[in-house]
Amino acid sequence: MVKSLLWIYFLLATLISQIIMFNTLIAILGDTYGKITERAVFFAIKARTEMYADFMYQIKRMRFSKYLDNRYIYVIRPTEGDDGAAEWEGAVNELSAKIEKLKAKITDQNDKLFKSSENILVNNRSIQENIHEINEKIDNNMEKVERDQHEIKAQN
Repeated sequence: MVKSLLWIYFLLATLISQIIMFNTLIAILGDTYGKITERAVFFAIKARTEMYADFMYQIKRMRFSKYLDNRYIYVIRPTEGDDGAAEWEGAVNELSAKIEKLKAKITDQNDKLFKSSENILVNNRSIQENIHEINEKIDNNMEKVERDQHEIKAQN
């Protein structure tokens, strides 16, 4: 009984540790993939520049004299897509942008709620002042009624 229980614990511990290690590997690879895709445009430009440098080296090596006298500056810039949208910025940047939008939206809603609460407080104060005035009038009227009752009782 104890031996079979130990085997079950061993198998469960092995299975759980394997799952944890596999999830860790997936997280590391996913993070690396995200970093690479964020900088994909940079790496593409770098590869093109290296190809141009190799091309220039081959021209010098083959001794094409007419090309050796000319000097060139290669300007390489990323281009936008046909629809004018920028290249995919990566998951992290996209999430950051969404968080900023939500943050702005929440701030606007918070400001609106704050203004509404200020209006409610002002209205509450005015209502309390009105109630206080009404209570004073009621107290004055009650005093008049009591005086009139005492006068009527005194006359009878």
